[in-house]
Amino acid sequence: MKTIDVTFNEDLDNYEHWIDMGWGVNRYENDDIFPIISMRDDIHDTLESHRDDINDKSVLRLKELDKKWLVFLEKNRDPSFRFNLSNFNEPKEKWWWWIDRLDELTSEQKSTL
Repeated sequence: MKTIDVTFNEDLDNYEHWIDMGWGVNRYENDDIFPIISMRDDIHDTLESHRDDINDKSVLRLKELDKKWLVFLEKNRDPSFRFNLSNFNEPKEKWWWWIDRLDELTSEQKSTL
């Protein structure tokens, strides 16, 4: 049986794969970006629910992957593009839902795990 940490790291492997695919935030890749947003939300939920079962090395890896994705997004987004999400009510601490509006987020919000 897999431990939570092993499963969490498999999720991080998948997350890294999607980051490396290099989806931009623009009108042309709008639908392609949602799987990684949803995946990042699941990673957040797992970390929140099982923090005591996930080792610090895995958490550090998540921080590094987030930084990698944020750097890519900030360099490769169309600042005039906005997602058209109905009933959007995600808090800014879940920065991955706000990737079309990164300029509206604080550094603290962008560092949420």
